[in-house]
Amino acid sequence: MSDRFGVFLLLAANVFFAGCSMLPALPEVPFLKDGISISVKAEKDLNTFNREPHTLVVVVYQFSEQGTFRAMLEDPAGVATLLEGGIFDKIVLAKNKLVIQPGDKKKYFVDRVVGVRYIGVVAGYYIQQPGSIGRLIPFERKSNMIYFWRLFQSDPSETRLELMLGKDGIIGNII
Repeated sequence: MSDRFGVFLLLAANVFFAGCSMLPALPEVPFLKDGISISVKAEKDLNTFNREPHTLVVVVYQFSEQGTFRAMLEDPAGVATLLEGGIFDKIVLAKNKLVIQPGDKKKYFVDRVVGVRYIGVVAGYYIQQPGSIGRLIPFERKSNMIYFWRLFQSDPSETRLELMLGKDGIIGNII
């Protein structure tokens, strides 16, 4: 009797672990017109150089993978490439340039592209301090667990980012 029970447990464990490996793949995030809203709040002494505030270029990227974005933020040549706002790699799905004035409080809308998994933000401050000029934000998706099956559902609603721009860099984490 105990041999049969052991075989039963072995088969049950096999079915359980096989079921886990057959979870459905994460679906692509769908396109959404104006699907990313970016609330920008800039300090009055934004991007100060020679005791004067200046406008600031901010580039918002949408990526399919993390890629080299973080490494590029640590390298002056990489930062220059990011601030050009071009497509520097196949993981770049979209890019948008924003020009921010000192004291601005505005809301921008950009289209959310198909397959976005990360949003990268880089700001072109005169004085570039590593860690203060860019952020990489994972795109969040919802999932529900039903028994041993995970049902993924791409969130069709707008993605909201709050970008606080200080005198010398991005303040805090982007939410």
